[in-house]
Amino acid sequence: SSNPDVNKELVSSINENREYKVSSIDNENSIKHIKDVSAVDIQDKTNLQKLVEQSSLISTSVGPKFVPEIAAAINEYVVSDSVIFIAFENQYRASTSAFKDLKNKLIPLDAVVDKIVPPQSKDSLDVLVEDFGSIFIEKNEYRPLTESEVVSYGDYENEFIKKLWLLNGLHLKLSYFGLSKELKYIHELFESHESSIFATKALNSLKEARDDESWDLVKEIISYIEEYEEFADDDIDQWAEKIDYDD
Repeated sequence: SSNPDVNKELVSSINENREYKVSSIDNENSIKHIKDVSAVDIQDKTNLQKLVEQSSLISTSVGPKFVPEIAAAINEYVVSDSVIFIAFENQYRASTSAFKDLKNKLIPLDAVVDKIVPPQSKDSLDVLVEDFGSIFIEKNEYRPLTESEVVSYGDYENEFIKKLWLLNGLHLKLSYFGLSKELKYIHELFESHESSIFATKALNSLKEARDDESWDLVKEIISYIEEYEEFADDDIDQWAEKIDYDD
């Protein structure tokens, strides 16, 4: 596979090594070798054009602020009206918004992605990631990726609210509160009365912000936190009871 990039040093390193390793945070023995890769500098118009003309699916993972620049550069060279573009970014409708000022030839599909990638070494191409990953693409007539445990299609608006606003927003809110109290881990929030009250109010604010039909999303978040953040079961049960209003 080939990848257009804005980082000249990274492009050079990829083309020199032609491979990299992906290791798992959860399992030190899980190592995948990604081979036969190459990269193209986004400013290299000749090679970029060749790459785009051969592509049926183009995706990005470069940070939201760079997506419009890449979309504009790629759009110039698209010769087919069936090339799909997906921006794998933590931004609302990153794919379609990148083309709002362009007469696009590409087919942009909005997606919500979930994959924890900690800060990486700048001296190595190898990456360390968590095993869990999710790609959720807005349901439409196109199916560029096969549905699987990782890939799914459905209601983009609900998924974005669940992932970016509710899940990430709740984590961020609790994390900053914990840091202000000089705590290191999320579960420590439930070891003091003051912190438990704050966490409860955080969930209450989500319920008040959403109508009753969307309360299932908040319950799903509670289940997610219970599974992945390793809260004590009793804490989660008590927390859920406090915020679960009677109908």
